[in-house]
Amino acid sequence: MAKAAKPTPKKIPGATKSSGDAYKDIGVKRTGRPSGYSEELTDRICELIAVGNALITLCELDGMPDESTVYRWLEKHPSFRQKYARARERQAERGLEEMRVIADTATDHAKARNQIDVRKWHLSKLLPHKYGDKLELSGSKENPLAIMLQSVQGGALEPATKVEISVRTGD
Repeated sequence: MAKAAKPTPKKIPGATKSSGDAYKDIGVKRTGRPSGYSEELTDRICELIAVGNALITLCELDGMPDESTVYRWLEKHPSFRQKYARARERQAERGLEEMRVIADTATDHAKARNQIDVRKWHLSKLLPHKYGDKLELSGSKENPLAIMLQSVQGGALEPATKVEISVRTGD
């Protein structure tokens, strides 16, 4: 069976390489199989993430680490993990701005709606606490919420205890 050819690295807006090797460009000397981790490289990765690039696309660039290496670095280096989380937040905020620009300049409204929907979905996954679906449990006077609690004591289940929660309504 023939091996699939590795895709040609893509150019990413904002990503420049004079020598074609991200490690050399920032002064990291590679010997053997080092991870290549450096603050400069992780800063560059975070910058490119923050301006809207996908990690999978960045990892296709010549001289950039594999995706699995980046995830390993995230587990191993708390400072990179914090910078990466902040870059993802910035990416999400940029997504909001992109939606506004798309809505304001669209000529093909069906395409614009699709682009905006994809960005909204992505935002809800990147920052679920801020942009995700809200889950609200509520009841009414006729059908209050009830929580059934069961405890284990002495190896046997005891009967459930019913706890009623009163719900205040605006009326």
